Amino acid sequence: MLASQIPTTSVAAVAKSESNNASFWANLYKIYASVEVSTQQKKFCLEIIDGFLRGNEQIEFSAHQNISDNICLVTLEVKPSSKLNTYLKTASWNYLHSNHKILVLVKKQNKFVGYQYIGMDGEIIPESEFKFLSKVL
Repeated sequence: MLASQIPTTSVAAVAKSESNNASFWANLYKIYASVEVSTQQKKFCLEIIDGFLRGNEQIEFSAHQNISDNICLVTLEVKPSSKLNTYLKTASWNYLHSNHKILVLVKKQNKFVGYQYIGMDGEIIPESEFKFLSKVL
């Protein structure tokens, strides 16, 4: 199923059903997501840049969901705005393990359009690990 064909549904359910589908990931653009970690408080937040926005759009936080003890899903939405704003810094969330991973999905008009999958040390996790996602989602 192509990204443009995904109906409105649970983000985790779609990510689970599509995580092994190479064409799903190939049709999504990559955003830039970096993580700021407070190890003493066991919290993290994200700084995100979406360079694919056009005209009068901005990215907004939509949802945060812990999928397992060490993977969470952060959903963003592209919304109309009076001016272009490609940057977003999220609120902080707790994490349990230092090997925590974050899947960031971007939706526009109820369709997934972008993503990034990163670890707590800021490394970008390659697409080859997406098969693992389907097991935990």
